Amino acid sequence: MRIDPLTARITIRLTAEESERVRAWAAASDDGTVSAFARARLLGHPVRPAMPRTDREAVAELRRIGGLIKHVAVDLGDRRAVAIALDELTAAVRRITQ
Repeated sequence: MRIDPLTARITIRLTAEESERVRAWAAASDDGTVSAFARARLLGHPVRPAMPRTDREAVAELRRIGGLIKHVAVDLGDRRAVAIALDELTAAVRRITQ
């Protein structure tokens, strides 16, 4: 979550080949924009590769199922079994997103 607005601009000159390479790298990154890619690289932040749509959908579904399991735990009072199921779901989400 960004607090400060992005108001400052920096312009750089590249060859056509360099520009295409930067655009390709940016497109393959998690955010997908040249600005976000360049900002991350210049400030020393990690640039994560883009997550395939199927993986994003799987993560969303696993998180939804985890939420439903938590509701069942509260209703049934069986917190131990639910904790095990939630741990397995969390591990699955981590495997997909890393």
